[in-house]
Amino acid sequence: MALGSTNIALTAVRNLIGASSFNLFDVGTSPLINKWSKKKPVRGAFPQSGSGKYGLNLPTNWDYLQPRGGSPGGTPDEPVRLGDFRGYEHDNSLTFPPCYCKSSDQEENGVLSPAQPSGGHSSGTAVGKFNVTPSDVRLLPSDLGIDDYYFGILITTPNSQTWIKTVSTTIGNSDEVNGNAIVYSAALNDPTSPSSTYQNLPYGVGSYTVKYVISSIAYTSWTQNPSATIIQLPSGSVSGLTFKNSFSFSVGEWIYAATGSMSWSYSADSIASYVESVIYMSEDTAFTVDVSEASFLEYRVYAADGATNITSSPSQWGSGCKLRVFPINANGGDARTGTVYVNGTNTTAYPISVTQQAAPATISIYAGNINVLTVSNTSANLVGGLKIGFTPHYVPGGDPSYIVAYLIKVNGVEAYSSQSTGIACQNDVAEPIQSISYGSATWEDGDAIDIYLYYEVAPALQ
Repeated sequence: MALGSTNIALTAVRNLIGASSFNLFDVGTSPLINKWSKKKPVRGAFPQSGSGKYGLNLPTNWDYLQPRGGSPGGTPDEPVRLGDFRGYEHDNSLTFPPCYCKSSDQEENGVLSPAQPSGGHSSGTAVGKFNVTPSDVRLLPSDLGIDDYYFGILITTPNSQTWIKTVSTTIGNSDEVNGNAIVYSAALNDPTSPSSTYQNLPYGVGSYTVKYVISSIAYTSWTQNPSATIIQLPSGSVSGLTFKNSFSFSVGEWIYAATGSMSWSYSADSIASYVESVIYMSEDTAFTVDVSEASFLEYRVYAADGATNITSSPSQWGSGCKLRVFPINANGGDARTGTVYVNGTNTTAYPISVTQQAAPATISIYAGNINVLTVSNTSANLVGGLKIGFTPHYVPGGDPSYIVAYLIKVNGVEAYSSQSTGIACQNDVAEPIQSISYGSATWEDGDAIDIYLYYEVAPALQ
């Protein structure tokens, strides 16, 4: 609770702030005084102080300019007045700064990856909050004459240039709960150009320093060397709140595949079916290609002219070269999927998703021996494998749970038997559609796949 407005006693002030001295000057200049209280000892007129900034050293910084003593008419003429403690609030959980960036609100990523679709971050977000609700103990931006300022970020680039960008709303009109947010992004406007400008940053690869600031002028696009009055927000902590005013990050080297997804029909089986992606990168070095997660594929690398095969000369694989990827052989089963990665020396690998169509075919399901087992409600598909669903019925009865094994024929020729393994079933209970094994069985467009279901054991291949 704040001190009252009358009958202020030195002992009460001393005990409240935890000072050891009984001397008024010592108490009134103690570092224990809460500088964020609207009312406190100041230089000049109480409570605004001579500068009108309530004892804060604005616009230079947020330091507390305490009285320096002296005598009336002297230099300095800044006596400590016990009356300046009228309305003083020592509980700093009630008097946090008028402008601040709460540490936990900030999205701060130490490395920004300009061209990565996943596995990294391409942006960060700064959030500033401002006291706008009238208060007898908290300082407001309007008290300090800065409510018409704009929240923003001041960035120092790798080549020591200074740029600023702000929001368009004044801090006096901000949402006290949610604050104002500004995004700084290293995503590229055009990744196909190594000299591409960044969507939301004024410079490229390297190390940056960010300051969280307020500006007397709105700069809604990146502006170099601003002429406005710029005030960096305070850093520190009060009870229940930690706030900060700066952050450092780097923009990493990048690599980019112009075609980030590739697909082929099930019949594709040679370089004639290649899909091409032009590779771009910020480094003046060679890139690498990794197909270990897509072993059904091969690749070739061509120079930027598209005519010169440089696959056997990996030192020449640079920005603008063409990566051509193709299946090794036709697909005779379920869809093949995987990822091809391209990478540079100091980049985050760029993933290219790849898939080859499943071989189309028609599927039929039968009971292998209707004198023992019958089935109903059958269904099947080739999405992500060979899948079947059915409801089993044990004809002789008396067995509530059993294995349903299966025999697979392709175009009438036996191709796979599960023999004594299969699907654990309950009698008359529907089995949801699910994948089954098919060994090395293959099929092509127009083939017929027949699946015969058996109680407990399927016959061996003949």
